[in-house]
Amino acid sequence: MRLSVPPELLEYLSETLGPVSGLEACPGGMSQATVWRIRTHFDSFALKKHPYSSNTLARLKGIHAFQAALGVLPFVPKSVTWKCPFFRLPSPTLLQWDNYLWELTRWTPGKPRSFDQFSTADIDTLVTAFNGLHTISRKYESRMEIPFGIRDRLSKLCHWKDRLEDQASFRYLSDRANRWHMEPFLALARARIPPLIVRLKEMASPRLCQWTCRDVRLEHSLFDDEKFSGFIDFGSAKIDWPIFDLIRFLSTSIDTSRIKVWRHAYESLDSIKQENQVSFDDFRCLAESSLVLSGLYWFEIHVDELSKELRDRLMVITQQLGGFTP
Repeated sequence: MRLSVPPELLEYLSETLGPVSGLEACPGGMSQATVWRIRTHFDSFALKKHPYSSNTLARLKGIHAFQAALGVLPFVPKSVTWKCPFFRLPSPTLLQWDNYLWELTRWTPGKPRSFDQFSTADIDTLVTAFNGLHTISRKYESRMEIPFGIRDRLSKLCHWKDRLEDQASFRYLSDRANRWHMEPFLALARARIPPLIVRLKEMASPRLCQWTCRDVRLEHSLFDDEKFSGFIDFGSAKIDWPIFDLIRFLSTSIDTSRIKVWRHAYESLDSIKQENQVSFDDFRCLAESSLVLSGLYWFEIHVDELSKELRDRLMVITQQLGGFTP
């Protein structure tokens, strides 16, 4: 159940932004953040609430600085400042109140396209947006290092390899897979992990890393009528290899049977053109490892039962993996 916005904050927002004419709770996905759409007579804003911790505060400060450098931080005009006796101000763009952090941004217009609406032309539009975003973020902060995305994948895949090779652990996981009719996924994951580890170890060399969104999916890419209006939800952003933005989008949004679309997007991304050592097979390996780990994550955290939504999600991941021939 979504908690309400504190009355003191609503009163302050009405004084600062103008009378609030509407407050609508919005889907927050799988994260712990809570989002509301605030309507005034003149504009719409997004109010987002995060559980407070020092780590969350440090992470959000870094993300806000990155977004500000990109020019995609749609915070309210500079004339609007957080000056309220009820709230502490841990950073210029965040309020702290009752063990939560609050951020206020302008509402991004538009809505996501459905899978069947998404065209090759839309892919070109998103790749162009990626190229522009990555060009600016590279100037903001970049460094040569082994990408977090590769190190993280290797660590998690090695962990799962050990679990799937252990007889007792595999028997437990197999029983769950049988109960949920997910045997094909578990079999694919078990077969694909060892060669993925070998390939990722070969790829684990320093690359040009920079601030990267890391969670661009269909539902985070908005279109206002026929025009692309922007990406939303930068909550996973960090220093990483920008190639992962495109990999994340394709692996969650474009069926692997449309491999020509994958290759076209791969050949259009500037971050790949600038690194001659990234083959299409490397690109597919990174996408495949994402699918395997995503499926295992959802498979593991739901111990007692698997909802229809998650079962459908795992079936899609299984189909995506099936599209990658070993």
